[in-house]
Amino acid sequence: MPRGLAPRLFTNHFNLIVNLLKEIFGDRSIGIFWSNVVKIGKANDKGLPPDYILDATMKEFNVLQEEIKLINPDIIIFLSGPNYDKYIIFKLKN
Repeated sequence: MPRGLAPRLFTNHFNLIVNLLKEIFGDRSIGIFWSNVVKIGKANDKGLPPDYILDATMKEFNVLQEEIKLINPDIIIFLSGPNYDKYIIFKLKN
């Protein structure tokens, strides 16, 4: 894939989803909240941090659930891809 194409594809699809929600819900307010499921990344690179950091942040730094409680959404859409499903399930297990 050419450099820079992936972010444009993501943005285009994200905008498509927002526009569809606006069509479905009409005059209701559509708000966007953006958050990383895994809060700490790999130093100077893309991807997940080393396992010992990932394990610690998954167990001891579960702010995703609190973020969701604070905004109290009617709908949640995760645009993370299948590689992050296990982290979402772990964070929201309660």
